Amino acid sequence: MFRFLNLVLGLIIILLQVRLWFGENSLPETRQLARQIAKQQIETDKLGERNAELFAEVKDLRSGLDTIEERARYELGMVRENETFFLLKGSTGTTVMTEASLPSVSLPAKTLSNDTPSSEANNE
Repeated sequence: MFRFLNLVLGLIIILLQVRLWFGENSLPETRQLARQIAKQQIETDKLGERNAELFAEVKDLRSGLDTIEERARYELGMVRENETFFLLKGSTGTTVMTEASLPSVSLPAKTLSNDTPSSEANNE
């Protein structure tokens, strides 16, 4: 009788171990899911930071005209009415200046460019 009981208990333990290691919701599967959750949490945190930055930018755009003007100037290349635009090309990059950002010197509204032929080239 005890031998039969030991055999039945042994089989139950073996079946539970098989299910624990190889069945549905096994330990390896649970560990893999925990790793996936950790990766997803990191990605969610990054996206949360990005959303916070975008929310702050939207708040700035709604509250002030300075931010809108800055974006219009640098991203869309817009210039105010009665404002002279100067594009200075250098070896390190392009610098954009307007009459409003220059010292108060009276300059004619003329665009200077290295691409246009000079008057000397027209005389030849």
